[in-house]
Amino acid sequence: MSSDQTDLSAYAGRWVALYGSQVTGVGQTAVAAAQMARHSRPKERFTLHFVDDPSGEPLALSPLLERLRPLFQSQSQPIYLVGGAVRDALLGRVSHDLDFVVPANAIQLAFQVADALGVPAYVLDRERDTGRVMLPEAHTSLDFARFRGGDLAADLRDRDLTINAIALPATATTATGLIDPHNGQADLAAGVVRIIHERSLLDDPVRCLRAVRLAHSLNFALAAETETAVRAAASSLNKVSVERIRDELLKLLATEAPHQAIADLANLGLLAEILPDIVTLTTIEQSAPHHEPVFAHTLSVLRWLTVVEAAIEPQRTQKNSASSVLSAVKKILEPYAAQIQALWQEEVDGGVNGRMLLRLGALFHDVGKAQTQTIEEDGRIRFLGHEKAGADLTGRVLRRFEF
Repeated sequence: MSSDQTDLSAYAGRWVALYGSQVTGVGQTAVAAAQMARHSRPKERFTLHFVDDPSGEPLALSPLLERLRPLFQSQSQPIYLVGGAVRDALLGRVSHDLDFVVPANAIQLAFQVADALGVPAYVLDRERDTGRVMLPEAHTSLDFARFRGGDLAADLRDRDLTINAIALPATATTATGLIDPHNGQADLAAGVVRIIHERSLLDDPVRCLRAVRLAHSLNFALAAETETAVRAAASSLNKVSVERIRDELLKLLATEAPHQAIADLANLGLLAEILPDIVTLTTIEQSAPHHEPVFAHTLSVLRWLTVVEAAIEPQRTQKNSASSVLSAVKKILEPYAAQIQALWQEEVDGGVNGRMLLRLGALFHDVGKAQTQTIEEDGRIRFLGHEKAGADLTGRVLRRFEF
């Protein structure tokens, strides 16, 4: 008899260990329930179940979890959903990337899940016992990993941000099952991105970029101490692989306001570490008809690019729809909107799509001006050949990031 056929309502909000239909252990944690079960029936194999409380607040979870519930309930170890999927559920958003942690045999579980779903699975890191299940048509991935450290508490403590350090038993559907040792829910409610401990960014400096990216993606603010820690850890980014920096940069450029994200990277000292050629533009002045220094102009181009994008995408809210200039642009581009959007979605090598190429182009379009600036006798500032110099420099930067 399965847990679905056994009335466990008396244990709502707790973990139980089942031997067949018999409850052999109960506890506030999976470890406590397992210890009781081993003491009462030391030779028997039991399964562990979190008993959901139906009166709790329902969470916006992926439908995949319901499909996988029977498999998860058949396991003799606890399975926890962690990270961004839990964060997004609390924000009422369904995540397409699901991360699970278990005490052991994570790769084995990944392949069991893949078999149940009829999709492929891969070993990501055998030494760290990490596997991935891919559902290409649903643009969804499920990652399974062994605890970082000896238990769930250590795993959550080793994560980057409080809002990413919340766990949920994989069979739970309501907020009563949430495990939140670092008060991530309070930071979600306050709209704050906060690191868990001082060494968080030094342990993995790419978290500096991730913190800024999440702040922009969620429209949150960096906590004051986190902002200070990001500035202090910025120089450590040279220890991070270029691939990881590239991936975070692309995610930052994909946010709704990439110009603000790039400006924040500059203000926090991060842009100087990853794109020093762009930072150099902050001191480069221009003559009329330009009215901004080159870096500020670059940010303006990025900003107006997103405005134009929204003008031909009816599903996006447009704050500047009353602008006469924007109305004229929209009128010109509207007949070609479908073709333009198709090009934006088209991917090139490395999975970068047309929209991202356009945003990268906006970011780098004047990068050659720093090395070509001349000032005439009449004070006019010129940048002869900046387009070729910029193209060469952009090519070197993109190759360095292994695009």
